[in-house]
Amino acid sequence: MRTACAVLLAAGLALPVRGFGMQASRLPPRATLTTTSRTKSIEVVRGPRDASTTKQVQRASLLSDGDDTSVPGYPRSKYNAPIIGGLLAAAVTALLFRDVLAILALYQYDSMMEADWLPESLKLLARLPADLLADYGAAANARPVVVKACTSGVAYLVGDVVAQAYEGRREIAVLDLQRAARNSISGFLLHGPILHYWIEFLEGPVTLAFCAAVGITEIVPKTPAEFSLIFSKIFLDQTIFALGFNTIYSIALSVLAARKAEEIVNNVKETLVPSLFSSWRFWPLVHLVSYSPLVPVELKLLWIDVCEIFWVAILSFIANDEKKTVGSEPTVSVIKEFDVQPAIEIVLASRVELLCTLNQTVNDVLRRSS
Repeated sequence: MRTACAVLLAAGLALPVRGFGMQASRLPPRATLTTTSRTKSIEVVRGPRDASTTKQVQRASLLSDGDDTSVPGYPRSKYNAPIIGGLLAAAVTALLFRDVLAILALYQYDSMMEADWLPESLKLLARLPADLLADYGAAANARPVVVKACTSGVAYLVGDVVAQAYEGRREIAVLDLQRAARNSISGFLLHGPILHYWIEFLEGPVTLAFCAAVGITEIVPKTPAEFSLIFSKIFLDQTIFALGFNTIYSIALSVLAARKAEEIVNNVKETLVPSLFSSWRFWPLVHLVSYSPLVPVELKLLWIDVCEIFWVAILSFIANDEKKTVGSEPTVSVIKEFDVQPAIEIVLASRVELLCTLNQTVNDVLRRSS
């Protein structure tokens, strides 16, 4: 029951939502947003909101189907709130169903118990995090691939929503649920299963090969051999695995978005190296814990996915802070979809945002000087 919520969250967002599936051009001033119904042409001029500069506004001609476009550049959908609300309700119900039944039973049979039902219920709720973690560990041992696939599906869904919020979609009505679904499906089908087998490979054959190479039979905790093994795993993870997985993930997202073969190849070439450097800013430190005995094998992927969500949130905060430092806020966020993992999406999108802002600032200075 408790793992059913992950399946609902990973798969439920694949329902078609009118007005989404857009792709924005990389740089202003002209951008073309292609939707599932028709092409919408938008002319965007980025820069600070200054009443004295009439050109620093969005000029758009939208052939919409009656959608409210009060958030610049993004169509609205009346179906987003019911879909998200229904999925959250299903997830909460699946997670807490057993505990709610237990609390109701305590209340119903309170007169037959020596202890009061309320303190016992509070004790039950206090144990809830540990119980959920224990249930997850048991499920991960019983059906590791399915459970870890669901874990990554939910993590990548949440990460993409955070990335969309950075890109200007700060209202539920303008979230691109199809894009979130693509990330969730990619996390479910790719990240969870692939990372499960990768961790098994590192903990099994790689560890055995390392022991044979250094002439030992087992890894003794807190010894140079253990630290050397951890660093070896991190090196393999952040080179071979990162290059391979980032490429596969980018191709999968592009295929789900129905992009042309030439676009897919160009996107992989553009994003592969930046993705690798972005990964090196965070994951080596995280993997000092991931590949240590501190995290049990069945919980390693959960730990990595939780860190992924925090990394996306940190990048979003840093990117928004950088825009404030530059001193200019775009009037609209029309950003190319890079078809990469949510954290890397924010890194690449923030670079485009800053380039656009700096370009507009330079143009303003040149115009005033002339």
